[in-house]
Order: sequence, then structure tokens, then C-alpha cells
Amino acid sequence: MIEACKAFPGRIAVGIDARNGMVATEGWAEVSSLPAAELGLRFEDAGVSAIIYTDIGRDGMLTGLNLDETVALAEKLTTPIIASGGV
Repeated sequence: MIEACKAFPGRIAVGIDARNGMVATEGWAEVSSLPAAELGLRFEDAGVSAIIYTDIGRDGMLTGLNLDETVALAEKLTTPIIASGGV
């Protein structure tokens, strides 16, 4: 990812899928001990242009976005956050 950010500066967006603020992996089957905000900071340091944030607890449930988690992530980062899931 770092190489892609260097090769295409300002043109790489990445996704973070999370449940209860923790990064989800393996097709959402696993929830890691890594907070979404910490992973977001790593992406930010790599130079991504945007982060697409999905709360997997709401994705596909038609219960709306998890605005609290999305705003909390956005307040910790300077990278733009794109809210996803729940709609």
C-alpha cells in the first residue's frame, strides 16, 4: 500500500471495516484487537487520500450509518472519511 501511495499520490482510497470500533478482517469473520483509529493513522502516515469506513454491525441492516463511530474516527484523523454501510 505504501508503494501504491507513492506511485499514485493523492489517488489511493482505502477501506476500514470495523465492529465496535475494532478492525474486522477475513471477510468480517474475525474482529482484531486493532482499533480502527489506529489503522486509520497508519494509512494516513502512508499518504492515502481518503478512508472508506464501514461499521459492519450496520452494513446491510438498513439501520443507518453509525455516525458516532464515523465522527469519532474523523476527529482523530486529518484524512477525509467516507461513511459507508447501513443504508
